[in-house]
Amino acid sequence: MASRDLNDLIPEVKQNAERVMEVCDQVGVDILIYCTLRPLEEQAKLFRQSRSWAEIKKKILKYKDRGFRFLG
Repeated sequence: MASRDLNDLIPEVKQNAERVMEVCDQVGVDILIYCTLRPLEEQAKLFRQSRSWAEIKKKILKYKDRGFRFLG
């Protein structure tokens, strides 16, 4: 399940997110940080939803060629 915890972000991105939240609060805009960290399986599933089989196959081969067989 995806995380909404700002502590899951890298420090620079966390600072940017906090600044955006501050500015939104100052101008009266509600903001929801929906996702800060997503498991690889969930990310792969979302990637595949909007891609053709040819694009998916190309990405799988790219991962395998780079030694990341487990991501394919």
